[in-house]
Order: sequence, then C-alpha cells, then structure tokens
Amino acid sequence: MNLWIYQADRQLSDEEKLSFKNDLQEFTDRWNAHGKKLTAEFELPYNQFIVLKVDEEQAKASGCSIDDSVRFIKTLEQKYNLSLFDRTNMAYLKDDHIFLAPLNKISSLVSTGEINPDTIVFDNTISDQKDYPAHWQLPLKETAYANFV
Repeated sequence: MNLWIYQADRQLSDEEKLSFKNDLQEFTDRWNAHGKKLTAEFELPYNQFIVLKVDEEQAKASGCSIDDSVRFIKTLEQKYNLSLFDRTNMAYLKDDHIFLAPLNKISSLVSTGEINPDTIVFDNTISDQKDYPAHWQLPLKETAYANFV
C-alpha cells in the first residue's frame, strides 16, 4: 500500500475537520487510474496531517492519478487557507501538541532546550504503508532531521 503524507501549517478546527473529511471522502470515492477505481482511504492524524493511502493490489496509482491527487490537495489548500506542500518545516510533538519549526532553526531549538534528541518528530517522506505509523513518528536522533543539529 502506497501512501502520501501532507503536513498542514496549522491544525484544523473541529468544523473544518468535518468538511475536510467530506472532501477527502468524495475524492477517494471517485479516485481512479486509467478508468480503474483506486482502493483509497485517508486519515487526519492530529487534525494537522493528511495521510492518503492506496491499496495497489486492485489497481496501481499512475502518474495521472497521482497528479489528480496533487491537484485535489491544492484545492484543499485554497479552500481552507492552508499550506500543505511546504517541506521546509519540521513538525514535532511536545506536551501533546504539534509544533512546526523551520529546518534552519532545528539546531537553535536544540541549543535552547526547546527540543532534544528524544523529541518526537514526523517523517512525512515515508511512502509505504509498512513504514506507517511505526516510522512516521520517531525521536529526532533517529531521523534525517538529526543532520540539522
């Protein structure tokens, strides 16, 4: 199963979450590749991430269908006034809240004690269901973000 993770620049409100779920359900219900229905599902962890999954045993996501999903995600950005494609921020978990930090500030956050090598961060680059969720949320020291320290 392939997956794509999109990180929002803010948490969705409860009202937005309901509408967001409806939009995502409509998209996954109609999503196809070369006329074949894709078996797709989604999650909205922490009300701040979209995890879009496709079971490729039935039909494989193609370039065109992936492009379709990107166009759809861009419509969500506009509709909800969000940024979902900014890969210059690292999301981390502190006191049960999600915080975002620019990659170029990670070292200073460590030096001030805001985060440490054991702080849980999110690796949104994983693309295979076998890595999710076990390798999505990891201590900073176990991720490529450690290179920024």
